[in-house]
Amino acid sequence: MSRPAFSWGSVVLAVALLAGCAAQQRENYVRDRAAEHVYAQPLEEMWPQVKAVLEDKGYSWREIPQRFILETEWKENGGGTLGNSYTRFLIEGMRVRGGGAVLRVMRNDASSQPTAVHYAGTVGPVSSARAANEAMVNASNSNTTGMTPLQKRAFRDLELELELLQVIDPDAAASLEAQALAKYPKK
Repeated sequence: MSRPAFSWGSVVLAVALLAGCAAQQRENYVRDRAAEHVYAQPLEEMWPQVKAVLEDKGYSWREIPQRFILETEWKENGGGTLGNSYTRFLIEGMRVRGGGAVLRVMRNDASSQPTAVHYAGTVGPVSSARAANEAMVNASNSNTTGMTPLQKRAFRDLELELELLQVIDPDAAASLEAQALAKYPKK
């Protein structure tokens, strides 16, 4: 008698993976459609809500009055021994021909990491307390530590655009969630 080519464990794993895939597809669908959303509200009504979301996240900003463009200051996300990372946003509200408005969010991330210590002029093992002290003095008097060059990257932040949609137009966001669920049902 031959054994089946599959086991119940692989069936359960496959179902779990498909359910996870469907959840990810729903998230992608909602996020991508939010990026295309045209708001019915005028920018003048939406702009205070944009600022409130940023304020809740701890950002301060500069803006161009009457142009619906703002840029946040850099905000540190974390730091310590592994380095520092910072984020800032550029948000632009634009009127659409025929009525309505869109919001575009660009995110800038920057990070750097501490570099290793370089003990200039010290070679081989330190054999005495005096030599160890000299090495420390030499190290402290030279440029022995620093940060790697700042790494920067910029990209459109669809996650924040979705968050803004959920705050500014919760009915439209709920509609996108329903569409995503119909297209990629839970299994």
